[in-house]
Amino acid sequence: MDTLIQRDPFASGFSFNDFPRLDGTGHDPSDPTLGGVGTRYRQLNPIDYADGLFAPAGETRPGAREISNRLMSQTTSIPDPRGLTAMSWIFGQFLNHDIDDARLGTIPFPIEVPPDDPQINNPAFVAQLGRFTRNAIDPDTGPPFNATPAAQINQATSWVDASVVYGTSEERSNAIRSFTGGRLDTSPGNLAPLDDTNLPNATVPFIPKEEFFLFGDVRGNQQLGLMAMQTVWLREHNYWADKLAEAHPDWTDEQLFQRARAIVIAEFQAVSYNEYLPAILGVENVEAYDGFDSTAVAQTSLTFATGAFRVPHSAVNETFALVTEDGTVTGEVSLFDGSFDPFFFRQGPDLVESVLRGAATTVREKNDPKYVNGLRNSFSDLGAEDIQRGRDHGLPTYNVLRNVLDRLQPTGRPFPEFTSFSQLTSDPEVIVALQDLYGDINNIDMITGMLAEELPVDQFGQATSSVGEVTGEILRLTFQRLRDGDPFYYQNPIETGGIFTDAEIQELNGTTLADIIRRTSGISNIADNVFVTDTLPLPDPNPSAIGANDFMAGADSMLLG
Repeated sequence: MDTLIQRDPFASGFSFNDFPRLDGTGHDPSDPTLGGVGTRYRQLNPIDYADGLFAPAGETRPGAREISNRLMSQTTSIPDPRGLTAMSWIFGQFLNHDIDDARLGTIPFPIEVPPDDPQINNPAFVAQLGRFTRNAIDPDTGPPFNATPAAQINQATSWVDASVVYGTSEERSNAIRSFTGGRLDTSPGNLAPLDDTNLPNATVPFIPKEEFFLFGDVRGNQQLGLMAMQTVWLREHNYWADKLAEAHPDWTDEQLFQRARAIVIAEFQAVSYNEYLPAILGVENVEAYDGFDSTAVAQTSLTFATGAFRVPHSAVNETFALVTEDGTVTGEVSLFDGSFDPFFFRQGPDLVESVLRGAATTVREKNDPKYVNGLRNSFSDLGAEDIQRGRDHGLPTYNVLRNVLDRLQPTGRPFPEFTSFSQLTSDPEVIVALQDLYGDINNIDMITGMLAEELPVDQFGQATSSVGEVTGEILRLTFQRLRDGDPFYYQNPIETGGIFTDAEIQELNGTTLADIIRRTSGISNIADNVFVTDTLPLPDPNPSAIGANDFMAGADSMLLG
């Protein structure tokens, strides 16, 4: 920590242009727009539009809500078998918002509600599913004026760069800065500022916009866990700004802001790669970092954004537990009641802390085809939306993706196509449901197959990962590319174009989310690894030296994006 504070990078010639840009451009000199805001999602597989250009996939498959009702209904808790905590899905959503934001378009693509649906007499619910629209596309793609398949646009950066904290434009960044001491702006209670701007912000119509918080990401108010996570990282920025101001009284506000931002980006990367991904992926994690690779294509793909990184939706808990410093559970808030509630954290002190303690001690749901009722039957149906969005994007079937992975074998691992539903899952109820719905293993939507995958197990039958094999492979490939192709990744030293010295990198290697929570809140009684319970053995989450051999071998729902 002392090295990060005391060194003056500006004295050695660093300028503001040497820090990552807000909009994600400029990382690759040969392609300055790569990974920047407004670029296309990458396709890792054949596009499966019904007409080859734009018509949604799955025209012969059952409706998304029908599949959800038959396959995804969950009435009791199904805990993650490896003991991952709710903090893991909350941080996962936070990370997702950092690298994925496919904005809604205007073309209707309603989710049909079957006549015998249990919610058929709920007009608000039926209307919400009926309002589903297709995502906006690059105007240079798709019919009627282009013969190239439609390509969706990512309004986030593809880099793991904490843009979810700082925004992706100068306008939004300036709106959340205080311009004093390098700090981000706050409101009473050390919370985020309230929204007095005309900037986009995801809200609900029955609460005035100015009552909501203004975060770096437009989706920050979606639910209590996400609001708490946004608040933690806002406070962490100000922690560093204050420390730097004390050590460098001659620095300008801009210098303090940029250096604090660079440190927070590095911490965000450290938590993502050294804690979160090992917890989710288990023993088959991202390969060890071996330095910057200019050939790595650091670009978010639809297979990842609309497929693999939506699988954790099934891990979301039904409620947020409220826990005191001594471990007492004082209550709980339902997922629905905790959504778009800008008043909750303003009711009194310690409420951010209560939610964080609960998230760090509650076991999350298992990744499987089941979604909790709060996601499926309250405001909308996120399971149906996940299926519908995959069809909107022309994603191919699950078996086609297996074929592509088997043909390419990017990690040397075979992925033969399945010939029966029993190869996908051993759950007899799921097998029957898939057979009745799809009829043929080759017809399954990509997201449905990913959700139904068996979790990998060891020789004792214990799960070694919290996601299935195809999901895990896509997550590994994507996060490895985003890391290796980023010259600003924190472990890339100054000598090869990075920002930090070897000594600073070693300091950052040891950073955990628990460290950040402790110094930005009133919490001291919290596990050192907040992503797992004490029952889950994991390798050391801190990475070894660069090159060493270690263990690392767009918002649809109003609740979650």
